Amino acid sequence: MKRFTTKIMHKGEEKVIAVWLDDETARLLEEYGDEKLKHSYIVEEYKAQLIERSETRRHQSLEKSMEAGFDVIDESTDVEKEAIENIDKEKLRRAFQFLEPQQKWLIVQIFFNGRTRVDVAKEMGVDESAIRCRLKKIYKKIKKFLN
Repeated sequence: MKRFTTKIMHKGEEKVIAVWLDDETARLLEEYGDEKLKHSYIVEEYKAQLIERSETRRHQSLEKSMEAGFDVIDESTDVEKEAIENIDKEKLRRAFQFLEPQQKWLIVQIFFNGRTRVDVAKEMGVDESAIRCRLKKIYKKIKKFLN
């Protein structure tokens, strides 16, 4: 990349403008040796960059904000409630990590796969009351992390 500058008249004042050109274009402009052509090329490239920059700014304002996670305000949303729920979910995730593998499996079966305690008890070959007792132990263990 090579930097080229030229002078232009802008609103009655002389202004120096600069553009960066790739090596091949820079070599061709220098080899050709025509200063008027070089000046015209730099001016046109400068104009193109100005247009591109303003177009980019215009399109970035909303689209880029949305992509970055910024969204239009929804007045019906309770931000404080959502924040508290997110904190509780994070505490629950951390508590889940401290469960034994069998306890994790049981929670997944009951709460995420929607199976009944009776169904899980049959699969494990135990009574439904044993599953209920195991769930109570899990609840107590999780409750320690939520407080």
